[in-house]
Amino acid sequence: MRFGYVAWVMTSAFPPLRVVPALLLACALLCGTASAAPAWAVTIAQNEPNAAGDIPDTQAFVRYTAREGYSVLIPEGWSRLVNGLATTFTSHYDGVRVVVGPRTSVAAVLRGLAGHASGVKAATVSLAGRRATRLTFTSDSGLDPVTGKTAHLEDEVYVFDKGPRQAVLHLWAPHGADNADQWRKIAQSFRW
Repeated sequence: MRFGYVAWVMTSAFPPLRVVPALLLACALLCGTASAAPAWAVTIAQNEPNAAGDIPDTQAFVRYTAREGYSVLIPEGWSRLVNGLATTFTSHYDGVRVVVGPRTSVAAVLRGLAGHASGVKAATVSLAGRRATRLTFTSDSGLDPVTGKTAHLEDEVYVFDKGPRQAVLHLWAPHGADNADQWRKIAQSFRW
C-alpha cells in the first residue's frame, strides 16, 4: 500500500505522454508570434518605477497649514524642515519651499533663491482667482551628503503678494522629471 501511494505521487507530477507534444506546440506558438513581444514590453514598462524626481500620478497630498497664515497641499510622506519663516518639504532631489516675508521685488526673490539660475523666464499668472508671478529656471542642487553628487534641477517659483507681505512658493525636481500636473496642483492649492 505504501509503495503504491509513493508511485502515484511520483508519476502524477508529470503529464501523460500524449499531452507533452501539445504543450510544446502551444509554447512554440505563443513564443513565436509577433504580438507576444510587444505585449511583454508594455507589461514591463508599466511596472517600471517612476523616473528620478517624478512625483507619481497616484501620490496622495495633505494640506499643511503654517503659523504664518498660509496653507498648501504637500505630497504625503515628504520630510519637513521649519527654519524661521521658511518651511521646506523634501523627498530625494524633489522639494517644495514656502518663505513668507516683507514684500520685495521679483529680482530680489530670484537672487535669494538661486545664485546660479539660468534660463530665467517670468510671467504673471492667475491661480484660483489670485494673481501671482511665476518664474521658471534651471539650477544645480547642493552636494548630496551620501553620494557627493549634484543634480541638474528644474525650478518653478510663484510669488504671491498680500498687503505688505509676500509668500514665495518654490518647487524643484531633477531635470526631465514630469511633475507639471503635480506642481500645478500644489500652486493652485496655495491659500492665505
